[in-house]
Amino acid sequence: MSNRCRTIHDSESLTRCSERRQTIGVTSRPLVARGDWPADEAGAVGLLRIEADVVACWLRLKRGVRPVVVHPGWRIHLETAVAVVMAATRDARAPEPLRLARRAAREARAADAAAGEHAIAAR
Repeated sequence: MSNRCRTIHDSESLTRCSERRQTIGVTSRPLVARGDWPADEAGAVGLLRIEADVVACWLRLKRGVRPVVVHPGWRIHLETAVAVVMAATRDARAPEPLRLARRAAREARAADAAAGEHAIAAR
């Protein structure tokens, strides 16, 4: 978001940037950073580094389940990002907002596919 603030100068972008909302990233695998997996217990972390800098961490949400990568985005510390992800995660591996977004995307794709099939059948 900070790069967008510097490169796009339309009024909508400036409004979003001025809101200063904190962001957190949650992914399944690190892109460049490297580090050891955490212990096999809920809440355990394993730091991920690029060279000597800690940039993210593995976070084990449940025992016996592959950890996720948590990284601080805009205006947030790694420890806070971990706490937010732990709080936003219920019984699944992904945080609830991410699960809801994925479900909505699947349902939209299914609706588009069904509409396309109906259009073909009507011909």
